[in-house]
Order: sequence, then structure tokens, then C-alpha cells
Amino acid sequence: MLNLPLGIQPDTVRLGSPDKTIKSTNVIQCSRACIDNKQCMLWQMAKENKTCQLFYRVPPHAWHTGFISGQKNTWTAHDSMLTLKRPGKYPQSGNTTIATGVKRVSPSFMVSDSFEQIWKQFEEHGYLGSASKTFGSSFHGATPVNVTLKPRKERTLTLVLGWFYPNKDFSAEIVGNYYSNLFEHSEEPASFLLRNLSPTLQAISAWHASMIIDSNSKSVQTLPVGLQDVLVNGLSFWRSGLYLRDRRWRQFESLDCIDIDSVHHDFQREIPYVLFYPDLVENVIRAWAKYQSDDGHIVETLAAGCYSPIGPPNQRIMGDVTTVFITETYHIYLWTNNSVFLKDMWPHVVKAIAWMIDGGPKGTGLPYRLQCTYDQLFLNLYDHNTFNSFLDVLALRAAEELCKIMD
Repeated sequence: MLNLPLGIQPDTVRLGSPDKTIKSTNVIQCSRACIDNKQCMLWQMAKENKTCQLFYRVPPHAWHTGFISGQKNTWTAHDSMLTLKRPGKYPQSGNTTIATGVKRVSPSFMVSDSFEQIWKQFEEHGYLGSASKTFGSSFHGATPVNVTLKPRKERTLTLVLGWFYPNKDFSAEIVGNYYSNLFEHSEEPASFLLRNLSPTLQAISAWHASMIIDSNSKSVQTLPVGLQDVLVNGLSFWRSGLYLRDRRWRQFESLDCIDIDSVHHDFQREIPYVLFYPDLVENVIRAWAKYQSDDGHIVETLAAGCYSPIGPPNQRIMGDVTTVFITETYHIYLWTNNSVFLKDMWPHVVKAIAWMIDGGPKGTGLPYRLQCTYDQLFLNLYDHNTFNSFLDVLALRAAEELCKIMD
């Protein structure tokens, strides 16, 4: 059984002023007050003083003990799918679907404000009996898969989770999710995956096998262990990526949400991206080139911090950013042979090399008193440091090869 507690968010406060405040003894009463109010989109309850707050919009939320909130929603069921719909055009508006993929098994559904009630029904009967197709608003929605097995028999049971929240926001701007160009409802990707489950699993397995192999497999693995580690762990940062509606690929510097596509951090995880998704890397490099400074240096990041506007503000000049831009441009061309990309980037590379020769060294021949990715060590207080100097030589060597290609 899979239960979605999407109608209620414990320890969650909404950042904004409510449009109406009433006294309420419990969260169910508070949520019903929102349901009965046509303008209400969201409710919130402060547990300490039993205050129910109603919002006519959906403001951002944050973790905060002592508060419980939830959005107005509707649950519906048909065929083998149970779907939650949140109205509006806010980032949290959209729908989520549970789909069952077991043949010759009748699906069952249940929606309730109490998970204990759902579990009691499942525990007593092994299924969730409901003849309704529209359930209204509730905190929980659940779907089980029921089969009977004889001793020593096995069977795979499939539940697929699909979601569709097209209005992703970033720094108060609606940038959208790319998948909204492909689907229009959460039931569509769930149905697609059910129809293509076997080939999808095979493709994922083959992708994994290209990087790291099961110890029980007899297949020949030719990749060195160190490279396997780089590929697997480099892609683990996938979860911080943003694929926007207009096809921009952007990624947070790290999981603690600092900068968007800081050049020096992207370089640290570039190998699996260059190998498997070079078009995404090209996407980001073009953005770096777009915001290149007048003197030729590349700005550190496309957005500084979690909440700054999209597009680079005034940023510190670093010794491992312009060099990485040149080197990564070379790497992409080596792997893709994309001459159009290289032709587009070449004026930016030339301008960046000129800054490396004249602007960065300040007449010393190497990056002079410039910060780098190890910024907590304050290496910019020294005239030169090994990390920046190594990357400077690497970038000049890559530039030499690029000159031969463009000659």
C-alpha cells in the first residue's frame, strides 16, 4: 500500500499574512473552514493558541514547529489511478497520481483525514473499499495492491507515482518545469511509465552498468575504480538540478543551496555530465559566456545565493573560474565534436585568454591574489597559490589546442 499524506503538512508555516483568522479546536475543523470558503486556497493552524488562518493565495512555506498547514485539494479515482489535485497557478499547484500496474487485480482506494482509519480498513480486509470516484478534500489518499500467493511463489507488485507541478518558482519568478512541455497532468507520466516499465528498467540498469557493475555479474568491467567513483558520485548531485520550462539547465552549487552554477563547482562534477549529457553542459557554458565581463573574466556564478534574482550580480573575481570556462569548453568539443558550439564560444575564449594574460596576473605571470574554490582558507591573501596556478597552466594548454583547431 502507498499512502500520500499530501493534504496536510506538519511543522510547516506559511510566509505571509492570512486573509482571515478564526478560532478552531483542531486541524480538521480548520481545513473544513477553508473548504467551505470559495476564496480560500490554503489553511494554517497554530497549535499553541488554536488559531486557524485562511489564505486566499498560496505563499511560500518554511519549516516551523508548532504550525500545521495544508492546501485545498480534491481527490479523484478512475481505472487504476488515484489523483490529488491542488487548484491555482502557484508553484505548489498541480496534481499527484498513484497508479497500479498489476494485471487482473482490481484496484481499491481510500481517502481520509486519518491514516489510522485507512490502516484499520486495510488491516481488517486487505483492501480499501470505496465505490466513490470523487472524494473531495482530505489529508491522506492511499492505494494498495492485493494478490494471493501460494507457498514458495513470488510476484512483483507495481505502484507508480506521477506528479505534475508545472509552475516552479525561483526567487519569486515563475520559471516553470521543463516536463510541462511534455505532459499536461500527473496521470500522463504515470500511465507512460506503466506502459513502458520493462524497457525503462532495462535502460536504467544498462546505464548503471556502464559506470559500476554488480559483484555477481559476469560482465567485463573495464573502467578503473576511481573513474567509477567519479561517475557515480558526480551524478549524485543530480538532485540539485533545475530543468526549466525554457530548456535552461541550472544547478545549485551544493545541497546546502548556495549559488547557481558556480563555475568552479560545476567543473568538479563535469565528467559524467560531459559523457552522458553534453547538451546540458553546453547550455550552462553558453550562459557563462553570455554574462562575461567587459574585461574578459567570467563571473563566478549565474545567481549568488538561494534568493537572488536570476542572472549574475556583482561578484568576486576568482582565479579558478575563467580558467575552468576555457578548459570545459575544450572538453565539450573533444567529446562532442560540436563545431557550431566551439565557433560560438571562440570569441569568448579569446577574450578570456586575454584577461588571463593581462588582467589576472597583474604583471606576475600567474593569477595574483585571487580567490578560489577553497575560499575558507583565504588563499587570496597570498600572491599566488598552487591551485589557481595549476588551473591557469591547464587553461593555457587547452587554449593552445583550441587555437590549433580554430586555425
